Amino acid sequence: MAMDKAAQGQVDRLSDGECSTAVAQAIEADFRALIRVLDGQLARLSEADSRKRPHITDAKSAAERGLSLSRKLLSALQKAQ
Repeated sequence: MAMDKAAQGQVDRLSDGECSTAVAQAIEADFRALIRVLDGQLARLSEADSRKRPHITDAKSAAERGLSLSRKLLSALQKAQ
C-alpha cells in the first residue's frame, strides 16, 4: 500500500508542485487499497465475529473520508499547476 523505495525515488526527483501531486496520488491509492482490504474483511466476517463489524465499518468510513479528501487535495493541486 505505501509508497515503495522506487516510487519514493521518483518523487524525490520531482519539483515541489509535481511532488505534491505525486504524494497526493499515492495517498489516494493507499486509501483505495485500504477500503478494498476492509471490504474484504467485512465480507469474511462470520456471525460469531459480529462485535468486530462496527469497528471495521468505522475504519472503512474513515478511509472513505480520507479518499474523498485526498481526491479534493489532488484536484486543488492540479488546478494550481
